[in-house]
Amino acid sequence: MTEDNYTATIEDGMTQDTAETFALVLSSAGIGCQIEQTNHGWRIKVAPQFIFEAQSLIESYKVENQSDEADRDTPSWPILRTFAGLWMALVLVVIHLIVTHTDATNVL
Repeated sequence: MTEDNYTATIEDGMTQDTAETFALVLSSAGIGCQIEQTNHGWRIKVAPQFIFEAQSLIESYKVENQSDEADRDTPSWPILRTFAGLWMALVLVVIHLIVTHTDATNVL
């Protein structure tokens, strides 16, 4: 198929990585496609006779991989990561209080 045959847009406004992933999904099913950059991101185009099958495949891929994307976006230890600076500040304040309020005669 020539590039002129890819006239039906099935996805628009994606990142390049997402567009390439969807193109791989379509390619593995034997559907030719074209990705191109637009003002709003990246777009996938297929031949009009494959539009419904392509949309179905991409929707299936999104459903199957939805939890994987959510797992990658959220760290496994968000509280420790978020409050690490606060914990360090608290430790430094405690050390400061111990050092400044210790009597000089009690020091070894």
